[in-house]
Amino acid sequence: HDVDNTVVVAHANAFLGRVAVLGGALDEASARLQTALHLHHELGDWWGLSLDLEWLSALAAARGRHADAARFAGAADALRDRVGMVLYP
Repeated sequence: HDVDNTVVVAHANAFLGRVAVLGGALDEASARLQTALHLHHELGDWWGLSLDLEWLSALAAARGRHADAARFAGAADALRDRVGMVLYP
């Protein structure tokens, strides 16, 4: 990475991946979200990792891969439970 700040690179890729999902650029979304997932895991950023998993779920659903979408959503939920994160409505 040209940027030394891994946190910024992780969050930027996550954000751009989300935008790509919403814009229908699914291959770009996949690459961005996979990069974000790897970096958030490397950083131990469980919140970022759980959001990456949610957007990978959205990406899988957009590709018609509904079983994979359910697995990603379940993984995000399990991760939040494991580390004690609470989502508020």
